[in-house]
Amino acid sequence: SAGPGSPTPRPSQAASELNEDMARAKSVQQHMLPDLPAIPGFELAVHYAGHSGVSGDFYEALPLRDGRVLIVLGDVSGHGMQAALVVATALKTLRFLARQVSDPVSLLTQFNDEIRTDLLPGQFITLFAGALDPVGQRLTCIRAGHHPAVIANLTQNTVLRRVGHQGIAIGLVAGMVFSRSLRPEVVDLVPGDVLLQYTDGATEAADAEGNEYGDARLFGNFLAILDQPLQQVVDDIASDVLAFANGNLSDDLTVLSLAVVEAEAAPDEGEGEGT
Repeated sequence: SAGPGSPTPRPSQAASELNEDMARAKSVQQHMLPDLPAIPGFELAVHYAGHSGVSGDFYEALPLRDGRVLIVLGDVSGHGMQAALVVATALKTLRFLARQVSDPVSLLTQFNDEIRTDLLPGQFITLFAGALDPVGQRLTCIRAGHHPAVIANLTQNTVLRRVGHQGIAIGLVAGMVFSRSLRPEVVDLVPGDVLLQYTDGATEAADAEGNEYGDARLFGNFLAILDQPLQQVVDDIASDVLAFANGNLSDDLTVLSLAVVEAEAAPDEGEGEGT
């Protein structure tokens, strides 16, 4: 027989309360994620979808004190509420550090050392960071356990290329060991370049037979829709992944893209004058 106190919630009631809690958590997380900034000469777009309502993925675009913009895409191992709590801490920590530190290696090293205490044993974060110099049109790429980004440009001899040297994921080691593993790659960007970065929820999505979506499908789809508006590119990639997996994703899915846009030609100062 039941003991004294409040009656045990019925299963349907408990499920309803859990759904309400998850909806509130999703709303809080969506509120924490940034609006992508307007960067002269560039365009940014993102598609963000949590596997269980809330997500262990995160993205950020932060102004640095030296005039660059730090663009980050991260993936906390695991998903659900605990991973979402790590995301909240990660975003707050990144925003705090970006106000003080401009060097991306130093910033990520401090981020790693701060966030390690918030991770469960064995838990880690894979992360891609790009420090964008909008004036010099250079992107300093750093990979902490994450896969490379790809840059496509149909006007270049190399139509598709991977960027970023591998480093250790966030949270596995501390201090100088982590810092020394990071090897920045400076990429000179040209008009027409479109960078794509994503979490492994895209490539590891599987169909009913267990076949993964994979790099080849992703890259092929990316190139096929490159002439579309940038937001449509990231949305269409996510839609294609979802369709391939019959609507059943086993992980969070985030797709982020940065494009170099053609600057409008300024009229010559002497335009309209006789020669």
